[in-house]
Amino acid sequence: MAVPSSPTSSTSSIQSLSMHQNQLPTSKQTPHKSASDQHSQQHHHPSPNQDLERSTTDNMSNVLDEFAALSLNEPYGCTYLCNETFSNKIEWRQHEHRNHRQSESWRCNVVIDQQGTQCGTSLFSAESFATHLTTAHNVAQDDIAAWVENGHIYPNGQVNFWCGFCRRIVALENQGTAAWGERLDHVEAHFENGDSIEKGWLRLRR
Repeated sequence: MAVPSSPTSSTSSIQSLSMHQNQLPTSKQTPHKSASDQHSQQHHHPSPNQDLERSTTDNMSNVLDEFAALSLNEPYGCTYLCNETFSNKIEWRQHEHRNHRQSESWRCNVVIDQQGTQCGTSLFSAESFATHLTTAHNVAQDDIAAWVENGHIYPNGQVNFWCGFCRRIVALENQGTAAWGERLDHVEAHFENGDSIEKGWLRLRR
């Protein structure tokens, strides 16, 4: 028959097991990190400002790449102020015809420096243009009429039109819708020769 252990023996075993468990590391204890380990972790984790600078630089590079690709793939650009570009001349011609019409205006062609730079100011009535010639450039009254006629850009692509590539008023041979088509043909020829709105077109300055 088995003899039960004494109470004293059981108590000693429990105390020994408890002391052994207290010597084991608990899961909440954190190993000590040396100074070199802390420096290494800081070195491999860039600051938020560094991440932002790197992201901004990458985004700017992507925008420039996209713009360069757009200039190559969509060489036809709107000659007015909406800045749209098109991949083929049919879409470009339709856009110009449906959305824009040339307003009647007068562009000042008075040369203002030794490099041959023209004033370039555009006005929308003959009277205001004549006043501009007198007050800004001291044009003699006897010469006003000739300057007004020379700077006159007729409406809707009739008689003449402004070509920002040629940087002058171009006379048209046709009339009516044929004149507007003649204008588009002229500008289209510039695109076919490699000219671009972004680099070469001089807009009318108001």
